[in-house]
Amino acid sequence: MLFDVDFTLIYPGPTFRGEGYKAFCARYGMDVDAAMFEQGVASAAPLLNSHDEVYDPEIFIAYTSHIIERMGGSGPRVDECSREIYREWGACQHFELYDDVSPVLHQLAEAGCRIGLISNTHRCLASFQLHFELQGLISATVSSSDH
Repeated sequence: MLFDVDFTLIYPGPTFRGEGYKAFCARYGMDVDAAMFEQGVASAAPLLNSHDEVYDPEIFIAYTSHIIERMGGSGPRVDECSREIYREWGACQHFELYDDVSPVLHQLAEAGCRIGLISNTHRCLASFQLHFELQGLISATVSSSDH
């Protein structure tokens, strides 16, 4: 069984919500409206679906820049801020495991199922397993950034 990682097994913690983006932007001298985050995400979504290319970090950076701009950010530091947010997206400590994931994966492994992880991000899937204490449960991993 293959499981997608982001938004299937884990979800973004506060770092990648409105207030988190506001904090990133403040480090780059931008005052943005955290309340506009959800609208920014909704309007940026088509950017992720408009490419049939191999993994390209610039797509995700453009997506993040779009969100920042919808929140009111502007100027030459938007790109720099977006690149920091992109880098931090790969860090597991900014994410939370859905409550039912660990017990279900353990049950599947105990039943003899082979479990795989798949991701279209730059997250290290070995680090993911270690951080969320899933070592020994996963038989294979595939990340689009690696392939």
